[in-house]
Amino acid sequence: MKEEPRHLYLFGPFRLDPAKRILWRGSEPVSLPGRAFDTLLVLLQNAEKTVEKDQIIEAVWGGAAVEENNLTQCISTLRKALGETKGDPKYILTLPGTGYRFVADVTQKLHDATAAASPVGMPAKEATRPPAGNGSASSSVSSGVPGRVDPEARPARRPPGPLNALHFRQKLGLLLFLAAAVFAGYWVIKEQSAKSNARKKAAPARRTMLAVLPFQNLTGDPSQANFIDGLTEEITTQLGNADQFGVIARTSVMRYKHTNEGLHRIAGELGVNYVVEGSVRQSAGRVRISVQLIQVADQTHVWAQSYERPLGNVLALEAEVAQDVQEEVTRRLYSLTRPASLPINAEAREAYLKGLYFFNRRDEAGLLKAVASFQEAIRRQPGYASAYAGLANCYILLTLYGTRSDPASAKAAALKAVTLDDSLAEGHTAFGAAKALFDWDWPGAGSELRRALSLNPNSELAHHWYAAFYLAPQGRNLESIAEMRLALKLDPVSLIANTDLGWAYFISGRYGDAFRQYQKTLELSANFVPLHFRLSEYYLVKQMYADWSREIVLDYRLSGDAKAAAIVERAYRQTGYHGVLLAELSSAKADGDPAISAPWSVALNYALLNRKDDALRVLTAMYDRHDPSLLYIKVDPVFSSLKPDPRFQTIERHMGLIQ
Repeated sequence: MKEEPRHLYLFGPFRLDPAKRILWRGSEPVSLPGRAFDTLLVLLQNAEKTVEKDQIIEAVWGGAAVEENNLTQCISTLRKALGETKGDPKYILTLPGTGYRFVADVTQKLHDATAAASPVGMPAKEATRPPAGNGSASSSVSSGVPGRVDPEARPARRPPGPLNALHFRQKLGLLLFLAAAVFAGYWVIKEQSAKSNARKKAAPARRTMLAVLPFQNLTGDPSQANFIDGLTEEITTQLGNADQFGVIARTSVMRYKHTNEGLHRIAGELGVNYVVEGSVRQSAGRVRISVQLIQVADQTHVWAQSYERPLGNVLALEAEVAQDVQEEVTRRLYSLTRPASLPINAEAREAYLKGLYFFNRRDEAGLLKAVASFQEAIRRQPGYASAYAGLANCYILLTLYGTRSDPASAKAAALKAVTLDDSLAEGHTAFGAAKALFDWDWPGAGSELRRALSLNPNSELAHHWYAAFYLAPQGRNLESIAEMRLALKLDPVSLIANTDLGWAYFISGRYGDAFRQYQKTLELSANFVPLHFRLSEYYLVKQMYADWSREIVLDYRLSGDAKAAAIVERAYRQTGYHGVLLAELSSAKADGDPAISAPWSVALNYALLNRKDDALRVLTAMYDRHDPSLLYIKVDPVFSSLKPDPRFQTIERHMGLIQ
């Protein structure tokens, strides 16, 4: 019997044969349990795509009621078999709260076992094919003489008789048996599916989420606020190193610092199962810190501890408490080991925290203040890797916002961060973003950002920038949206994460989803500058020009550019949409060469005025200067009219965005 052609999956030194259920490393077979083999096959069939845990469980266990730990064990077995080491996911990337992604390059190859047995000069698939023809000759066999058919070679008709009747009854019985089996199988599958759906609805959330609430200052001394906020930050960071549960980012939690909202409401808004809360007291030169872990559902105190130390050594106390909390929480929930920590100078840490605050404002003034704060942290502690990462992030955003372009400083700071501490997720996040924005090095950017995610799966910024700087520019929209949702889950009230999820919807053509997401962000803050810029693009594509001009005016005003706001407002009032485009071009020319001072907006306005040659001239000049503003040239719908032009496609090709 002919063996059907088989699909093989090749990756790294491995070759997986699904038909024979063998994984080969070179010429040696690799032992894999059945469930682990099936899990690997599912990941390979969906290579470079995020596969949710429920999808894998459904495919591998067929809807049976199994614990998530079974899947975790399969993944662990696969990692060992593939030779992965902790923190270096060459093949399987964990996406906390979602699932897994196979990140290595995978090639499919067709293996036809009959090829070796085929006659010389004849393809295997043709070797047993009967000769073509019409009428009775269609079933004849060649006599070996060209153009002749051997009548003796024709098969004789079987005469009717008991033997044929027996065969008929056997075939009929077999058909009836198969029909009954199919009918019974249908009801079994239907019943299993119903049970599976019921299990999914009834089961609790697979992902445990935790928030560290702002500690209460019971010292009576407002000057202790920095120490107490630093303690909250340190505990959040330590817990974020664990990949078995998600930790809400500090920026989302700090909004509850001065509120009296109940625990259930806070937990509901943040989407968490557990909270860590505590208080700080001070008396006679000593400080007392009380910490407790609470299960939200019934407000059970899972663990509580108090620490009392001399007030003078606050940094040592901060590090000790954070490590102990991390150890106790993870031991009780997932039995993890205790990570090491690096002692940080008090003044350097204060400057670093100030830098984070200004960075999260996401406007020009805030970013410039953040730069100064991170530089101050580095001055006070030259080996402060996190401060270098923060500095790189500021330079990256200042470039992207068009405020100033300083690729050399951004890349140098990011490289310094990973050189000082290769285990720092923030450093790899910044380095990956710099590779994408300044070098258009997509493989390098992806590698760095995935490294960041493996080091800290709970980093909102790593998920956010993996989506925004790596996936989105390449048009990998579904993955970009999934990563942005993960980022937002980790930091639910982040203004930029909410805005950029809307942007991810927008560039994928889901304009309704984009608008609804922008409206959610407006409810959080009506004065967030990047939001109004994104809304102006939405209204432009929808040809809602009055709303478009209003958002541009808001963008300029909130950015502190009252002159530009007045120009747009006056131009739209006098001559409408085209008047605004022309007025902005005139304003850019007044500031010097518009192709240098404001190239992106100049190219955009030329394209909207249907001056395609001018638009492409500016874009080509931007490419020649390696202008980072071209990052989204492939996906931004405002340039859709230029996409068919070969000059536009040449830019995309040279940037590595199309083949």
